[in-house]
Amino acid sequence: MMAKHLATDVLVIGGAGAGMRAALEAKAHGADVLIASKWPAGSTSSTLLAAGWLTRSTAESEDELFRQVVEVGGYLSNQRLVEVFAREAATVIPGLRDFGVDLSPVTTSRWGGPELPNLFSVAKVNDHPLGYGLQHPMRQATERAGVRLLDNVLVTRLLTNAGAVVGAVAVDVATSDVLVISAKSTVLATGGGAAAYERHNCAPGTTGDGYALAFRAGAELVDFECISFAFPPQRLKEIFALKDAPHEPFLSLGLCHYFLGGVRIDEQCRSTVPGLFAAGEVAGGVFGAARLGGSALADIYIFGARAGRFAAERAKSIPPPSRNDSEVRQELARVERVRDAGTSATDFCRRVKSTLWRYAGAMKTHASLQRGRDLLAEAQADLAHIRAHGPDGLRDALEAQHVLDVGRLIIASSLVRQETRGCFWRIDYPQPDNARWLRNVFLSGSMDNIQTRTEPVLMTRLRTPTAPPIGQGCFGYLPRK
Repeated sequence: MMAKHLATDVLVIGGAGAGMRAALEAKAHGADVLIASKWPAGSTSSTLLAAGWLTRSTAESEDELFRQVVEVGGYLSNQRLVEVFAREAATVIPGLRDFGVDLSPVTTSRWGGPELPNLFSVAKVNDHPLGYGLQHPMRQATERAGVRLLDNVLVTRLLTNAGAVVGAVAVDVATSDVLVISAKSTVLATGGGAAAYERHNCAPGTTGDGYALAFRAGAELVDFECISFAFPPQRLKEIFALKDAPHEPFLSLGLCHYFLGGVRIDEQCRSTVPGLFAAGEVAGGVFGAARLGGSALADIYIFGARAGRFAAERAKSIPPPSRNDSEVRQELARVERVRDAGTSATDFCRRVKSTLWRYAGAMKTHASLQRGRDLLAEAQADLAHIRAHGPDGLRDALEAQHVLDVGRLIIASSLVRQETRGCFWRIDYPQPDNARWLRNVFLSGSMDNIQTRTEPVLMTRLRTPTAPPIGQGCFGYLPRK
């Protein structure tokens, strides 16, 4: 198979909020930047479908915002990351106006109270979704800045050499062209994985690609069991009264909404693999087991900007990387097999997503998770037969591996945490357990040998945990102390 070869200083994977903000910052720091976006950058994404509220802070409210993020998250947050979030919300969020975003401050909302100046709202543009007011001006800004945009390009593998990420293999799903992209730094900004579940309220492309790509490249994931489900709040208590799962009447309730865990990062958005950065929903560690309403949009811009900055700084300090040609050949061969005529991926993905919703969704027990794990192991054997078929067949077939990987990783992490906290619910452990589970769950290893371990939560300022909240969706702001 022939492939087109490209090179850049900073490769950004994902063309929504975090990706475009990372690209703009990297470009501002002197890097050559390329965005590879599965859908046209600035279009289909969870940012586009967002409610249009962004958490903000002021010098007077920074400490209060820090407390609220930590307490709502059930004290699972990496507090060094929360310090960055609470501090930089004061400048990065209003700074979006520099890119043409129309923001208005609000002091009260369905999420906030009058005492904490906690939110900006995005102006609605005609009949577009509220997120259009974020996405459209950011797309225009990236074009003006000279960022190279590759639309409809799905990354299938991160390339590594000498233990570092050195680029990626991608497929243009419109032309079927295969691209080999060399990069000094790579930023994952692929969003979440809600569309790996049968029921969700996110964009169709949020299939967890970044989690699978990062893990297969050797990066650690943190708290991957922590996923927010939108669920009728008046029915939540009924879940914990169940004796086992799944319970059929409840399978038609609720939606997967947001991934709280993800790729483990530090304050510079570095993953545990050199050369790989992550920002936005694909990254974990900021929100713990639950998050405040409006904080997800703030997160993508705060950490998107940081990822772009530090990725550019790394790129300026190293020579062009060498590729591992054996990895390239392996991925080209795999993509060639997928492009051959064969069985459609539609039924396969539907099967995996149904398994996740039924056995690892809002209702979970040790037994249900084990059943889900067994079913996904069976599905792994069938993956080799998946082929591109139909107008969107190539995209679907390439996503199939990511969806399956994400499911297996969710279940591995969910089996570890034996409690209920925030948006993580275990029917067989219906209560939070601060004595045993103020710990983060880490995933490492390979898909053939997923390894789990726990470590005490990193606490810098708040070290006396409160009773963790339990609930669904996004949480409201707490009363000021």
